[in-house]
Amino acid sequence: MQNVVNLNRDDMDIKTNAKNVDENKKPVFTLDGKDYIFRTRSIVFLFFGAPILSIIIYIIFCLKINHWIYDVISHQVSFLINLLFESGSHVVISPDKVRPPAILVPFLDHYLFMSAGCIAAPIFSFSIGFITCIPSPLNSIDKKKFYIRKNLVLIVSLVGIHLLNLIRMILTLYFAYIGLNFDVFHIILSFASAIGGVIFFILLLNKAIPEIFIGYYYIYLLVRRTKKFKKKMIMILILLLVLMFLMIFLLYFVDYPI
Repeated sequence: MQNVVNLNRDDMDIKTNAKNVDENKKPVFTLDGKDYIFRTRSIVFLFFGAPILSIIIYIIFCLKINHWIYDVISHQVSFLINLLFESGSHVVISPDKVRPPAILVPFLDHYLFMSAGCIAAPIFSFSIGFITCIPSPLNSIDKKKFYIRKNLVLIVSLVGIHLLNLIRMILTLYFAYIGLNFDVFHIILSFASAIGGVIFFILLLNKAIPEIFIGYYYIYLLVRRTKKFKKKMIMILILLLVLMFLMIFLLYFVDYPI
C-alpha cells in the first residue's frame, strides 16, 4: 500500500513540475544584462488599454465640468504676456459657460478661445494613458521602485508638457505682437512643439521606463511562438493602426469641449 502511495505522489510531482515548466515558458527579452518577462494579460492591457484610456481621458478633458482647467491656463497665459510685453490682455468668461474661457488680446482682431488643443489636452491624454498602462516585469524584484519610477515620469511629463505648451502660446502671441502673421506662427510653433514634446517624451521613457518599448516588442515575441505567426502579426499590426488612427482622430480633430 505504501508503494502505491509513493507512486501517486511521484506522479503528482511529475505533473506539477510539467505544469510549472509550461507556465514558465515565456519569452525572455534581455537589455543591458537584465532579463524582462511579462504576463500576457499585462501586455494585452498595454496594447489595447493605452489608446482606449487616452481617448477616455481626452473626453474627460472636454467635459464642461473641466472648464476650470481652461480657465487656469488662460489666466496663466494672460498674466505672462502682460508681464513680458504689456499686451493689456485679459480673460473673458462666457456668461452661459457653454464655451471655454477666451483671452482678449488688444493687438489681435479676435478673441482667442481656449480649445482642447490649446491646453495640450491630446498630449496630456496620450502621456497619462500610455504611462499608466506600462506593465511591471513579472521577474521584477522590487515592484515598489518600478511604480515610483512610473509616478515620477508621469509628473515630469505633465510638468514638461505644460511648460512647453505655455512657451508655445507666449511665443505665438509675441510674434503677433511684433506684427507677424498670427495664423502662420500658430501652425509652425504648434508643429514644432508637438515634435519637441514627442522627442522629450520618448527620451524620458527610454531613460526611466524602457518597459513600455520592451512591452510592445514583447507582443512580437509572444505571437512569434504561435501558429500562423505571419497572419496573426499582420492582424495585430492592422488592429494597432486602426486604434492609433482612431485615437489620433479623436485627440486632434474633435477639438471643442462637449
